[in-house]
Amino acid sequence: MKIDIYDDVVDGLIALRLKDVHEMMTAYLERYEQPNPGWIAVFDTDPERDKKAIKKFRKQLKRVLNYFGEEV
Repeated sequence: MKIDIYDDVVDGLIALRLKDVHEMMTAYLERYEQPNPGWIAVFDTDPERDKKAIKKFRKQLKRVLNYFGEEV
């Protein structure tokens, strides 16, 4: 059985998931601001490099979401 899905529906689903990922990365950065953030290692075990990589990834996500016409 084949299911046809309109492109705008697929775009909306992708944008929704990317927004979720962006929110998760924002939450990680907020945890880093706490006095004792616990263990966080999304991209790197060094906290400073990890924060830099998270910020870079968030910027890339914003660019892709902008392509879909979404704001974060």
